[in-house]
Amino acid sequence: LTAIEGDTVTLYAQWRANSYTIQFDGNTADGGSTSDQVMTYDQAANLTANGYTKTGYTFTGWNTQSDGGGTAYTDGEAVSNLTSENEGTFILYAQWRANSYTLKFDGNTADGGSTPDQIMTYDQTAELTANGYTKTGFAFSGWNTQADGQGTGYTERESVKNLTTVDDDTVLLYAQWRLRIPDITVSQNV
Repeated sequence: LTAIEGDTVTLYAQWRANSYTIQFDGNTADGGSTSDQVMTYDQAANLTANGYTKTGYTFTGWNTQSDGGGTAYTDGEAVSNLTSENEGTFILYAQWRANSYTLKFDGNTADGGSTPDQIMTYDQTAELTANGYTKTGFAFSGWNTQADGQGTGYTERESVKNLTTVDDDTVLLYAQWRLRIPDITVSQNV
């Protein structure tokens, strides 16, 4: 650049928007992945859709803190300006909710009584609801995932957990019965 005497040269600053990377952390996920996302400052973009999975849990969104105590973002939310640092990294942690499911109890040929449904939460142990069914001439002997008793069996009030991984699923347990054998008393008269 050559200056000529008496001429004024004006120089203008040139600006380029900073770019940064969003890293997605599965936060105890046991499967899948979510690719990093490159962002440009002052330009909104939808967050990359979650690709993580966690057995027995439902993804509920992203957060700036792993314990969910930071700023929350929904899956695919339009965001901008998460950091002003050029070539910086911004981490979002997956948030998870334990799935809930219902245990339904089938009397399986019972002729009386009932047993109410039981709501369960994945990864939480609970005692099975006490049997309320009756069957004349028979004694209750437990629950089974199949009416014929060939599935998985459970005892009365057994502590159970994780009978399904599916949110809002229903697990049907069938009452199992054994024939009552009456007490027989034998007396001899001489």
